Amino acid sequence: MDKEQQYKHVFRRLDKNGDGKLSPTELQMCIESIGRELSSEEAEIMAELMDSDGDGLLSLEELVRVVEGANDEQKYKHVFRRLDKNGDGKLSPTELQMCIESIGRELSSEEAEIMAELMDSDGDGLLSLEELVRVVEGANDEQKVNDLKMAFKMYEDIEGSGFITSKSLRRMLSRLGESTTVEECELMITKFDLDGNGILDFDEFQDMMSLPS
Repeated sequence: MDKEQQYKHVFRRLDKNGDGKLSPTELQMCIESIGRELSSEEAEIMAELMDSDGDGLLSLEELVRVVEGANDEQKYKHVFRRLDKNGDGKLSPTELQMCIESIGRELSSEEAEIMAELMDSDGDGLLSLEELVRVVEGANDEQKVNDLKMAFKMYEDIEGSGFITSKSLRRMLSRLGESTTVEECELMITKFDLDGNGILDFDEFQDMMSLPS
């Protein structure tokens, strides 16, 4: 039995009412029946991502896309359209965070604020679909380094100083809505302060930002 026949067989067995649709719970059972793992939360997300008609259920074709994996751009478009409530083609930092998490990536609220500011081409604080894809995929290594340099400038003690202090870190985190003490910021810096001088240079900042959240 090839894969397509296997999907059809499992699909028909789980489609109790014969309407050609599966619920997220049935999707989870279906995926597990063919030897894959899928949590209930992932099943809910995948059902929403791949559901083309908005009824919260999946057809056989949509099921195959879940299992085989539609390309990321298609996933971004699906989530983007669902989160773009007013249809203006833009996402806020909070919506950006929700969008990234919906496609199985991790992004903290602080990172979402930074990325929105870095990738926002027209200065309105919102992201287009194209900018969203750049956030997730990264154009290339050079672009990533340039973006980090821009982020570094936001955290610098004094513009052009080339270093981040605990006070400048606290100031930037405060702007992003994170309440921290100077002592907590000192501890954060200590973790990445390779030369022990109490401040972060760009290379140390790059190491800090490269770790998963």
